[in-house]
Amino acid sequence: MAELGIPAEVAAPVPPTPLKNNPKLAPNPFSNDDGTQPPAITAAKEVAPPGRTPAVVSVLGSSRVLVPMMPHERPSYVGPNGEHEEDCDPPPMITVEVGDGRHALPVFSSFPAMTAWNAEARPVPVYGVGAARTALNSGIHMLLLDPDDEAVLIGRPATLALANEVPWIPAWEDPEVTNAVISSLVGIEEVGAARVEVGQSTEVRIVLALRRGLDAGQLRSAITRASEAIGAAELLRERVDSIELYPTSLPE
Repeated sequence: MAELGIPAEVAAPVPPTPLKNNPKLAPNPFSNDDGTQPPAITAAKEVAPPGRTPAVVSVLGSSRVLVPMMPHERPSYVGPNGEHEEDCDPPPMITVEVGDGRHALPVFSSFPAMTAWNAEARPVPVYGVGAARTALNSGIHMLLLDPDDEAVLIGRPATLALANEVPWIPAWEDPEVTNAVISSLVGIEEVGAARVEVGQSTEVRIVLALRRGLDAGQLRSAITRASEAIGAAELLRERVDSIELYPTSLPE
């Protein structure tokens, strides 16, 4: 019988791809997860405010969290040729309102915390970085860790930092934020000084020290112009989630 003359490098059998090198068949990193709160998150949540949120963000990216999904029937329909087909679209994303009309993706540090929030929810374990990317891809831009259980709101800049795996500097500790605030107020003569501090109902509060002797109209005008100038600063739009202006008087 004549030989086919197949080159040896073609005829040789292809060795199977090792399981550990095949990302589609990689082992489940959460296969031994017992659903309890990761110790790193426990320690971070014990930090007193305002340091609690930065502490949580610093460990959340590499910690396991649970994203809740609600059970749903897979919708089906009859195809154009009479065949039975199923719609495999994922269920809608669950969001929670965070008090100012905006919404966040809820994530949980433990299974008991999630079932206490909603007994019908089903957990999807992911690392925090994955939860942040899910929020951004869904147009939500924020995370809320453990709603109803000492909740920690992860605002837009922090969620973006988590998704990109870069450090997050809180706006009230960021010198570039302070410099941007001061630069934006140049030319508003009624403002004598300004400082950035932790907000009460917002991420930061900008204290405006206004010179004395202004009447009501001058005060309104100065605050309006200051608000517009701060709102127009690109760096502040990128790095600050929400701002409150707090006018006060320059000390004598």
